Formats: sequence, structure tokens, C-alpha cells
Amino acid sequence: MTFKKEIANIFNILATPSEVFRDICEAPRWRVPFIFFVLSSITIGWFMIPAIMEPMKKIFYSSFGDSGSDAAISAIMKSMLVLQLILEPFFKIVRWVVFAGILFFLSMLFAKDIPNLFRRIFSVVAYSEAMFILMSTITVLFIYAKGLQSIEGSDDLTVVQGLEYFLKDKASNAALLAVLSNINPFSIWYILTVSVGLRVVADMDRSQAFATAAIGWFGWIALSILQPAAMKFVMDLIV
Repeated sequence: MTFKKEIANIFNILATPSEVFRDICEAPRWRVPFIFFVLSSITIGWFMIPAIMEPMKKIFYSSFGDSGSDAAISAIMKSMLVLQLILEPFFKIVRWVVFAGILFFLSMLFAKDIPNLFRRIFSVVAYSEAMFILMSTITVLFIYAKGLQSIEGSDDLTVVQGLEYFLKDKASNAALLAVLSNINPFSIWYILTVSVGLRVVADMDRSQAFATAAIGWFGWIALSILQPAAMKFVMDLIV
């Protein structure tokens, strides 16, 4: 697979995933998705920081005035830069590795002895990340189209709602909220795309591939509930 073909597959995955995964089956690659993901994460994070800071600024300025708020806002901004531009991409790469590992071990129940199976599955996961990059891009565009001044709280930063939308008391169960928020139209699209990839690279039938992708995703969600605590621990060491 040529470098030019790898770049084209970043966008082809949204329309013709089977074709992309056939290329991966012949030559597993993840370098271009990795580069594209890091660059897009930094860009999206750069635009999201002012949006995240907007409700905080309103609270600080209304409570402490201009002089007392500048130092606090500056400190929070530094933390947000570390979180959005460094830690967030890092933890998403961790998700690739963990999710691919879960899929690999589940695939061993169905797949034959296939050379480079983990590398193939990791490449499937890497290319499928395009769905979440698209979701984040839509979120940023929607927020800026409405205007930063319209942001009053964290709910205004969520454009693509998951099943948490139907949860009445969101503060009552953080674990349930984390699970439901990870089930949205883009995550379902992601699971379906990964299942197509497993059918191609691991030689599974449709039901086996979908079950593996879905179980693997819920396995990751269960592990991701621990992510906020891990991020807080790292932030406490850095800041």
C-alpha cells in the first residue's frame, strides 16, 4: 500500500470500508491514521479550549471581577492546554491499543491462524477512528456557528447526544452516565465499521464480527470508566 493510498483510505473509510480493509488485509498500516489523528486532535483541541473556558470565565468574572479572575483563568488555561493537546490524544491512543487487544483476544475464539492478526486489527481500529474525528469536527463547527457567547455550561459543549439524553438524574450514577454517553450514532457507526473490518481481516462471518466488535466496545467502556481517575492522577503530577 502506497503512502498516497493510505491517505486516501482515511477518507474512503467513511464510504467504502470494505475496500479499505481489503488493503489493510494485504498490507496492515496505521502510520497515516496515527499522524492524521494526532494533527486533528491538536487542531480540534485548540478550538475546543476557548469553548470549554467560556462558562468558567463567566463564573469567575461575575464572582471576582476582572482583576481577581485573570490569574485563575490563566492557570486553568495552562491545565486545559496540557489536557486537550497532550493527555487527550495520549489516552485515545491507549484506547486504540486496549480496544485492539480486546478484539484480538475475542477474535481468537473465531479466527483461524492468521498472520499479523493483531497488527491487522490495530489497523482496523486506527482507520475507524475517522468516525470520531468527524464527530469532533461537527461538534466544533456547531459550537462556533452558534457562537461561544451562547455557552452557559458543559451541556452546551455536547452536540452529538448519546443514550444519556434519556437519563433523568445524570448526577446519580456516574458509571451509568459514562456507559450511556458512549452509545451514540457515531459510536454505533464505529462498531459497525470495526465489525466490517473484522469480517475482512479475521475471516469472520457477519454475526461473529458484530458480536466481537460490540462486546469489545463495551469492554473498553468498562475500562474507560477508570480513565477520569487516571487523568486526574497524571494532571496532579504535572500541574
